[in-house]
Amino acid sequence: MTGRPSRTKSMRKNRRISYKRSSWPRRSLGKANPSEGEGRSWSDLNMDVLGDIVSRLSHRDYVRCTAVCRSWRPVPPPPRPGARSMRLFVLPDNGECSVIDPSRNAVIHVDFPELAGVEVLSSKAGWLLLRGTDLSFFFFRPSTRTCVDLPQTNRFLYPQNYTAAFSAAPTSPDCVAVILNCLAGRTEVWTWRPGDDRWTVRIFAETFVFTGVYKLFACGHLFYCQGYDLRLCVFDAREGTWGVAEVIRDFTYIDCETYLTEFEGELHVVFFGGCCTRVCVHRVDSSLTLKEEVRSLEDRTVYVGRWTADMVRSTEGRVMNKVYFPITLTRSDKYLHHFSMKTEKYYPNLPLNMRKKLHTIWRDGIEQRVWIEADKSMLGLEESMSSSRQ
Repeated sequence: MTGRPSRTKSMRKNRRISYKRSSWPRRSLGKANPSEGEGRSWSDLNMDVLGDIVSRLSHRDYVRCTAVCRSWRPVPPPPRPGARSMRLFVLPDNGECSVIDPSRNAVIHVDFPELAGVEVLSSKAGWLLLRGTDLSFFFFRPSTRTCVDLPQTNRFLYPQNYTAAFSAAPTSPDCVAVILNCLAGRTEVWTWRPGDDRWTVRIFAETFVFTGVYKLFACGHLFYCQGYDLRLCVFDAREGTWGVAEVIRDFTYIDCETYLTEFEGELHVVFFGGCCTRVCVHRVDSSLTLKEEVRSLEDRTVYVGRWTADMVRSTEGRVMNKVYFPITLTRSDKYLHHFSMKTEKYYPNLPLNMRKKLHTIWRDGIEQRVWIEADKSMLGLEESMSSSRQ
């Protein structure tokens, strides 16, 4: 027979609970008169005051702060230096471009007659490096429809032999455009800087054969390209030197797709497909060897393109800590396939063979898909197009 708890223990328990409840202050801090602000709590903070507090927090502390109570959730995130918004451009042959915004799952259609039939070579800082139907090279900024022509080349370049990239916007003095032309017995590197009236050609007596998937990639003044034999060529545009390094590869990812990207001057490599059931991101040191794996991108996002990947600090919380692919899985063409680093799952459907799916896009000669940075002009263009269609 179980005895009833003694009255002394019950009174001690009630006394302890009552003491804890009465110890919480029910008046606002800083009040000289206890009768003023009676019943106020931290959840009733003025939004301007709360916004000033949040502006001094890191992204991780901001996420924790908004999880405190429901009234704190609408507080906008603190401004992050270097944050960028990215859009996926789908360019058919007729110039009717689709612009997909992954942060809102929205798509708009914009006519760019000047992009009809062009070949997209590279993208950076809101600019595209293109090759026209007349085999000329030029820069194009979709948000303002600004065009910058490049000097004519003195020879015909076969599409399967060359790749190109640039380091900064063509309006910047730090811009360097590089064309890597791989021929039998030698490799040609063509460079152009703002103000040059012709290309500077350097010839290196070493054969380098790049793949049709891994294109030239710019990280500051260094340009990287991966070859068929998994070696990595490095061209220093500042010194004009050329070198070939061992591939930044791990046998764990031997049959995976490899993408190079950079963040704030630090090189990263992205692995997916093949034996990988998830996306793996590694830092790369100066000797081009893998460092520790990045298990969380925090406020960053990786946008995988047809040739390279972009790692950016995101402005929208909805896309943070994710890896986006240039694949739409619905008839509306607005839900992009992506991988969440937090849950380690593919969305919006079950995991699929990413290698097979991406190779289907690479073999598609009708549509070209490229990620481009959305500046204020592009955001204004999206708003005007969306309002005109409503």
